[in-house]
Amino acid sequence: MVTNALAALRDLESFMFRDNKPVRERQKLLRNFHVVDKLVELLSKSMETRAGLDPGHGHTKTPKHVLNAACNVLKAYVVGNSRKNEHYLAKHIPFFQEHMGAPLEIESLYTELVRDDLQVVDSLKEDDVKQIVQKLKRMSSADNAHSDKLEREFLMFLGVLCVCEDTPVPSKQNTIARLLFDDEHDHVDVTRLFPSFIVPDPPEDQLGDAPFLTDEHKVIAPLAY
Repeated sequence: MVTNALAALRDLESFMFRDNKPVRERQKLLRNFHVVDKLVELLSKSMETRAGLDPGHGHTKTPKHVLNAACNVLKAYVVGNSRKNEHYLAKHIPFFQEHMGAPLEIESLYTELVRDDLQVVDSLKEDDVKQIVQKLKRMSSADNAHSDKLEREFLMFLGVLCVCEDTPVPSKQNTIARLLFDDEHDHVDVTRLFPSFIVPDPPEDQLGDAPFLTDEHKVIAPLAY
């Protein structure tokens, strides 16, 4: 039965594409037939079971690879540029937000959901971003391959929040930079950029270690504290 479920989910994921391009009409079927909601419900109940909660009579643990296949179907559902698909799945953001870093492939799904959709990006408040950053910082103290993979996924997610359709999102950029770097001067060199054609020699009292030139012929130097 597990083998059949896994095969069906993989077939469903493949069905979302034709010649490696998303087919919006096929994605729409997942929404119209409530497959999206059923897959999120499967993930939710399975996470409750793994947390030791009672998700309801008769529910048994679903193998991890089946749950990851369900995540991949949901990710395939939002690949492309269908705002209707994205906004339909966005109602489940609290679940994705809570389980970022869980033993599922939720990170890449969540990243695809927010990619290039300013309305979804704007819906994430500072507390949501802070929660992700805090999880990322906790991971940085672990030294294993799984944590390294998650760190990359989290950083990719934060990067997607910073730019929508090649347009910067300053509010998110500033929030993420502040949450990542504030009070972390022991890990980060705070720098100031001096255009060399305007200020060929930055004031020495504002420099820490020796400055260096970038390819754009600008001077970057650590600030003195």
